[in-house]
Amino acid sequence: MAARSSARKKTQARLDEDALASRLVAAPVVEHRRDARERLDGLLDEDEGGELAPLVALEPVRALLEGVADGSPFLWGLINRDPARAAHLLSRPPEERLDEIVAGMAEAAAAEDRSELGAMLRRGRAEAALLIALADRRRVGGGPRGGGDLASRGSRDPRGDPIGARRRA
Repeated sequence: MAARSSARKKTQARLDEDALASRLVAAPVVEHRRDARERLDGLLDEDEGGELAPLVALEPVRALLEGVADGSPFLWGLINRDPARAAHLLSRPPEERLDEIVAGMAEAAAAEDRSELGAMLRRGRAEAALLIALADRRRVGGGPRGGGDLASRGSRDPRGDPIGARRRA
């Protein structure tokens, strides 16, 4: 068992303390652990799962992703379709990435090609949904910069106003 632990340590990701994966404090309850573990391990065995593997070597990340595999077909589908996106989200501070997603969607609004706009908005929506679900404040500690609640962050809409500040007349 000691050899296994030392091998696992060599493959673990080195993360910034603000990264989402570094701030996980709890994981969802997994009712069908064996099935969830098989789904996650199956993804990691595929070529596309390579970037995610060092993060899954961290037990809190594995527990979170097994919980997603077990309890959320929509979110698991997002991870399964693009494991590199999930790795990227887990490796970065969630507040920074959310701001980048919102800014990218605002830039997309200026695009003249409506089909490209639709594709960019769908990608942004999927990435934001996955990020927010993974960073749910019940599962993520505040880290060195404060609260883990992305909904209360100061993200801005394309006009520069705080999101949620406008009310319909």
